[in-house]
Amino acid sequence: YGVGKAAAIKRQADPQRMQRLNELMYQVAEARPETSAVLDIATMVGDRYDDEVMRLDGLHYELGGFDEIAAESAGPALDAIWDQHWRENLNAGDDTGANLGTGSAD
Repeated sequence: YGVGKAAAIKRQADPQRMQRLNELMYQVAEARPETSAVLDIATMVGDRYDDEVMRLDGLHYELGGFDEIAAESAGPALDAIWDQHWRENLNAGDDTGANLGTGSAD
């Protein structure tokens, strides 16, 4: 990871560091299920995880390179999270988000 990259990128790309960050994100989401969720981007990108078109610096995703993943996986996953959150809040009598729609094109 981070071959030929700046020291800061190498540190950020450290697998142990990323594993710990992921653990923390899932712990927060588990502790606050009504207000948070985690999208597993690594699973969404699959074997393209190290794709240099998507991650020019070897760490951060480029917007243009991520378009396909966004359309196939991340976008629909975000829509599903929003739809579930909206339905749960509406069912609980909280109609404050009623004018925001469901997040889908239906």
